[in-house]
Amino acid sequence: MCATNYRDKADRDSKASATIMRVRALVAVVCCAMLHEAIAAHVCQVQAKSWDQCGGKSSCKGKHCADKAWPTHCCPSSNSCVRNNEWYWNCQPASQQHQQQSSDGGRSGSGQSVKPASTPAVAAIKPAPAVAAKKGPDGSYDYGQVLGLSMLFYEAQRSGKLPANNRIKWRGDSGLDQKAPDGRDITGGWYDAGDNVKFNLPMAWSAGVLAWSMVDFAEGYKKAGEYNNALSNLKWATDYFIKCIGDGKTIVAQVGNGAQDHSIWGRPEDVKGPVPVYVVTPSSPGSDVVGAMGAALAAASQAFATVDGAYSAKLLQAAIKAYKFASRYLGSYSISVPDAAAFYKSNNYMDDIAWNALWLYIRTGNAAYKQAALDWYTKHYNQEDGKQVWDNYDWDSNSWGCVVMLSRLYPTNPQINQRINTFVRAWTEGSGTVTFTAKGLAYSGPWGSLRHVGNAMFLLKAYADKAPNGAVTAAEKNSINCMVRQQLGYILGNTGRSFVVGYGVNPPQRPHHRDSSCPPIGQECSWNDYNSPNPNPHTLFGALVGGPNREDTYKDDRNGYIMNEVATDYNAGFTGALAAAVSNSLKCAAQ
Repeated sequence: MCATNYRDKADRDSKASATIMRVRALVAVVCCAMLHEAIAAHVCQVQAKSWDQCGGKSSCKGKHCADKAWPTHCCPSSNSCVRNNEWYWNCQPASQQHQQQSSDGGRSGSGQSVKPASTPAVAAIKPAPAVAAKKGPDGSYDYGQVLGLSMLFYEAQRSGKLPANNRIKWRGDSGLDQKAPDGRDITGGWYDAGDNVKFNLPMAWSAGVLAWSMVDFAEGYKKAGEYNNALSNLKWATDYFIKCIGDGKTIVAQVGNGAQDHSIWGRPEDVKGPVPVYVVTPSSPGSDVVGAMGAALAAASQAFATVDGAYSAKLLQAAIKAYKFASRYLGSYSISVPDAAAFYKSNNYMDDIAWNALWLYIRTGNAAYKQAALDWYTKHYNQEDGKQVWDNYDWDSNSWGCVVMLSRLYPTNPQINQRINTFVRAWTEGSGTVTFTAKGLAYSGPWGSLRHVGNAMFLLKAYADKAPNGAVTAAEKNSINCMVRQQLGYILGNTGRSFVVGYGVNPPQRPHHRDSSCPPIGQECSWNDYNSPNPNPHTLFGALVGGPNREDTYKDDRNGYIMNEVATDYNAGFTGALAAAVSNSLKCAAQ
C-alpha cells in the first residue's frame, strides 16, 4: 500500500511537473513575442537629422502619428526628441536643450513642456479684402494711408502679452515664458520676419530707423494721424531692449534658435516651453548688436523727449550702458552667437558704435559723443573698409546712416561729403551697384529688392530735407523728390500691381509669413499651410514684400521667400520715406 501510494504520488508529481513546464514554455513564448513586438516597435525606421520632425500629429500620416515622440524615428546621438510646439516634436541637440533650461531660469527637465490643453477648432475665415488706394488730384498716392497700414504690420509682429487695444485680432499672446539666463524677463519685442525668432540686430536697426524717422518727420506721422501708433510701436521694441541691456554686463542678443524655428511651420502662439536665449558678455562681445540697440534706444529717447520725459530718461540710461559695453568690449556678435551667423551675420561693428555715439550726441548735446562718432566712423572707414560698403542701407550697415547724420554735423568734411554724394548719385543716376529696370525700379539686388529701395528713399529725404542751409541745391532736392515719388509709385501700384499686402490693386496675397498663413488659433498649422496654393487666411496689412527681380518679374508664391518674405527691416525705411512724403510733399518739377 505504501509502495502504491509512493507510485501515485510520483505520478502526480510527474504530471504536475509537466504542467508547470508547459505553462513555463507558454509564458516564455508569450514573453518572447511581446519582446519582439516591443523591439520591432522601436526599430529605427527613419534616421532623422537635427531639427527634423520626430513626433506629433502635424504633417503626419500613419499608425505612428501621435502627440508624442514617434518610436519609428531615431534622432542623432547627442539629440533627443523634444516637443517644439503644440503640434510638432523635433530632434534637438543636447546643447540646445541645456540652453533652453538656462533660459528658463534654471527650470529642471529636458526642455519638454507639459502637454497643452486641447483647443476647440475654430471655423476657417476668408482673408480681409485689400483697401483701395487713395490718390490726390495730381495723381500722387495718399502716403498717409499706407503709413497707417505699415503701423498695423508692426503690430502684427509683436511678441509678448498683447495690449487690450490690440488691433490684430488673429494674433494672440506668445513668448510669455522667455527669460534671460539670469532669470530676468525678456518678453516683448518683435518677431523678425515670417518666423518666430527675435533677432536683435535687425530688430534694433529697424527700431532705430523708425525712431529716426519720428525725430525728423514727426509732422508726417501727425498729419497722417499715426503719431501715437508710431510711438506705441516704437515703445514695444524699446521696452524689450531695455530688458535685454539689463545691467549692461550680460546683454541678450537673440531669443530663439533660427535652425529650430525654421524647421517647422507654425504660429508663435503655439510655441510651448522656453526657447534658447543667447547673450553677449565682456569675454564674448557683440559691439554690433549692442551698439545698434544703444542707437535705437538713444534715438527713441529723442523721439519721446517732448512726450514722456521720464521714459525718455530711462531710454537714455539704457543707451549709455549699451554704448559703454559696445565701445569697450570690441567684437562681432555673430562670433559669440554662432546661430546668428547663419541668418544675420554681421560684417562690421565700428559703424554701429559710431551710430550709437551719434544719437547720444543728438540726445544729450555732449560734444564728446560727437567727436567719438566721427572717430568711430573713421575707424570703420579705414579698418573695416568702410569705403567699399555697397550702396545699400540695411541691418548690416549703419555706415550710410552715419554718413547722412555726420554730413549735418560736419558739413565741410571732405570725406563725408564725398561719401554722401556717392550715395545720392547711385540712387538717382545709377552706379555699379544700382541699375534701373525697364519699368523704372532702382534695383540693387534680388533678395528683398524693394526693402533696399525703401531704405534708400528714406535716406535721400533725410539728407535733402534736413541738410544745413545751402548744402543741397534746389535742383538736387527736386531730383531727389522726383526719384522718391517714382520709386514709391512703383511699390504702390504704378506698374499694375501693389507690393504692399492688403493695399491697392492686385497686392500680394501669399507673403512668406507663418502666422498670417496659419488658420485661426486653435487649429493645426503645418507645412500643409506653407504649401497651400490659397491666399493667407489673414491679411498682413501694410507688409512690404521682397519684390521683383531685375526683369520686373514677380510671383506671388509663399514658397518664393526671396520675393515674398516680409520683415521688420523691410518696412523700416519704407515707413520713414512715407512719413517724409507726408511731412514734405514730393513736389517734382519736370526735369
